[in-house]
Amino acid sequence: MTNNPAVKTIADFGDKDRIALPAVGVSVQSRVLQLASAKLWGDAQFNKLDRLQVALPHPDATAAIIKGGTEISAHFGNPVPGPGAGGQSAGPRGPQFL
Repeated sequence: MTNNPAVKTIADFGDKDRIALPAVGVSVQSRVLQLASAKLWGDAQFNKLDRLQVALPHPDATAAIIKGGTEISAHFGNPVPGPGAGGQSAGPRGPQFL
């Protein structure tokens, strides 16, 4: 999910964006971003978004997105089942990662 209205896909992330996830480079979320980056920009650019990643536990990252005013502009966490979850509210919304 993101609080940056300009981000609709991973291609929209810029230098000022920070993507919170559990661990940079080794978490499942980080690896999925690397796979998506390789698919979009080619295998040599698999780590293009690593420089935007920040290690932050899910609760802290979610709070940062909801609160705003922090360097965190996106959170790649675990999906939450059920209606209204994962960006279907009026607040942060989920960009399409793949």
